[in-house]
Amino acid sequence: PGLKPDTQAIGDGSVSYLYDSDAIRRAIEFDSRAKFIASVRNPLDMLHSYHARMLFTLDEDQEDFSRAWELQEERRAGRMLPKRCRLPQLLQYGDVASLGKHIERLFKVAGRERCHVVVFDDLVAEPGEVYLQLLDFISVEDDGRRKFKARRSNAGFKSRWLQQFAMNPPAWVFRLMESSSAATLKRLKKVRKRIKSFNKAHVERQPLSEDMRATLREYYSSDVEKLSRLLGRDLTHWIKT
Repeated sequence: PGLKPDTQAIGDGSVSYLYDSDAIRRAIEFDSRAKFIASVRNPLDMLHSYHARMLFTLDEDQEDFSRAWELQEERRAGRMLPKRCRLPQLLQYGDVASLGKHIERLFKVAGRERCHVVVFDDLVAEPGEVYLQLLDFISVEDDGRRKFKARRSNAGFKSRWLQQFAMNPPAWVFRLMESSSAATLKRLKKVRKRIKSFNKAHVERQPLSEDMRATLREYYSSDVEKLSRLLGRDLTHWIKT
């Protein structure tokens, strides 16, 4: 369908763009006016949340984050990978949260002027102000919104079987989708969405151990310093005890 007359901007919420230089280039080739919005967070907090997300999507099977961290080298070599992991790179936790490195590449490929970086701390403290800054960056009028709901907060699931079906369906489901009409495909997507919603449950995440936090502080020290330089803002309190 075409764009509505009052459409001011369109966007795509793919986190993977930050990790893929070619995707960034293709976006610019598709539309020379393309802009990029990235959100950065304390890597210790980010990894705690990210690991929980990988468990939820069944890409990860190690509930203890310390063990998942230890397995990175094995998994890089193609060993000890969970049966339902979609992409081994998803479990390279060290790289995933190296935001300084990835933001540096984003600036280099896209150009600093095309990029807007949101610091998660600011979003928590002043969501309305962060929202206005973002709207200004993409030249979109303020709609007056000032309240924002948290999403995917401590998400878990009731049934592993249903979760497998919803997150990583069997091959016959993909074959059915490929041969389906647009209307049928739309109905199938609605069914999948309902299954995911029905199967969702709140879970309490176990905090990282002090030893693990110390390991992460040391690992990300130079990367957080790099991110601080790129943004012109001291973020080193993230990695201080």
